[in-house]
Amino acid sequence: MMTPKQKAYLMLIYSEAIFKTMTTTYREQIRIALDKSWQWLESQSVSADELYSDLDDGTELHGLYIYMQMDSNEDNVLKWDNLSYALSYVVKLAYDKEGADYLPEPIENVSDEIFDLFVENLQALNPNYNTCLHQVDNFVQKQEVITKEEAIKELSVFGL
Repeated sequence: MMTPKQKAYLMLIYSEAIFKTMTTTYREQIRIALDKSWQWLESQSVSADELYSDLDDGTELHGLYIYMQMDSNEDNVLKWDNLSYALSYVVKLAYDKEGADYLPEPIENVSDEIFDLFVENLQALNPNYNTCLHQVDNFVQKQEVITKEEAIKELSVFGL
């Protein structure tokens, strides 16, 4: 049984593979959000509010939740879904760790079901993702802390 942190690692590892395949004008914003999520998992040196602001900055102009709606590339729909699942899951973990009394509305309903949806989408995104799922799962469960660099290295070992 995977812990919530291990689930977050698995989702971020696959998010790196998904990110590599995305063609969108919002790549820089995605990269920033992924990097902050990795930073939180590695050292908790980013606040939950800061992580959340990359998803939704409180305006109708910025934030990954807005960008995913504005992206007209149909090939990115499931990719955006999985990125938002992974990043939202990390944000939820951060708020839980901080003992937050209040959660932003989009984060309130984040649960382990989001992990299940993420995994279900992998097959539709790329059959090779599911082929390596057991190996990635084993990698995640053997590590206490995984850095972004280690994750990217493992992705290349798995051919992702």
